[in-house]
Amino acid sequence: MKAPRGAIRITDSEGQLQIAGYEWHERSNKPFVFGVGVLLFAGLGIVALLLAMKSEVFIATIVVLAIAACFFGLSWIIHRRWSRWNGNVRSILFHANGHVEIPHGIPYHPKVRTFTVPWSEIASVSADQNSVVIYFRNGERNWITDRPADESSHKISVQIQHALAAIGEAVANATRPKRAPSPEGNVLID
Repeated sequence: MKAPRGAIRITDSEGQLQIAGYEWHERSNKPFVFGVGVLLFAGLGIVALLLAMKSEVFIATIVVLAIAACFFGLSWIIHRRWSRWNGNVRSILFHANGHVEIPHGIPYHPKVRTFTVPWSEIASVSADQNSVVIYFRNGERNWITDRPADESSHKISVQIQHALAAIGEAVANATRPKRAPSPEGNVLID
């Protein structure tokens, strides 16, 4: 997986800012889930071996091994499923047209890739120890991080606020009417 880029600023051919955002790392819980599956598999395997040594009942051994294999398989499926969306990199992008893009999804909702409201409706970005939350003017809120890694939640929150300010300033500058040059040129009067 690629390393995060940090602050993202993408301009068009005329130098106008079109996209501003931030990209960061999050901790992954994949090793934990896979480890639990392996431990369950190993524990049930030991129980099955002990049953096989103490008795002649091989059906109980086969049942316990089948249960262990199911736990192992389930942990592998969970591991593979989560590795698709709970990766190490997350980002948020604010487009000049108002669109908000979350390329890697948001925590607990990996298929959510956009917000239904424009970035101009964001009232605030708040951080606590383990997450960053975006509050909208209509009262909605969205958690966009979960267990950030190297950077603190506060740094992510500040960088997102900088991205919002940058795209807001770029849109304001683009809509501001250009001043016509004076017929005298640049005249300096002292």
